Amino acid sequence: MPFVPAAVLQSLLAATTQQADATQALAAALSRQAEADLARVTLDRERLQWEQGREKAAAEAVEREHERSRGEDLPDLVQQTISKFAGEDPMLRSQLASYARTRAARGIPEQQIVKEITMGDPTR
Repeated sequence: MPFVPAAVLQSLLAATTQQADATQALAAALSRQAEADLARVTLDRERLQWEQGREKAAAEAVEREHERSRGEDLPDLVQQTISKFAGEDPMLRSQLASYARTRAARGIPEQQIVKEITMGDPTR
């Protein structure tokens, strides 16, 4: 092996040490960047899930209101009576469902509500 002066070896060692320090600094910076990217992705995913949950809840609320307007939240006999008299008229279905709901909230029995829808309410 040829003779290498100590100054050259020390210079080479210093350069290698500087390169190693620079590599460590770069690795640390890349690690911090990766952590920041992961945090950003996690926040984006959570926001997306929240938005999807909100959209789903809104769609379910719209569907419940649609079902309610058709009278689907009422007892079967009342629903059948409303269907019989309103047919496919959404406005009349909604009005009869609202009427039936109001009467039920006042404690009027189901049979009486059906009778009022069928024969007309004499108190109106």
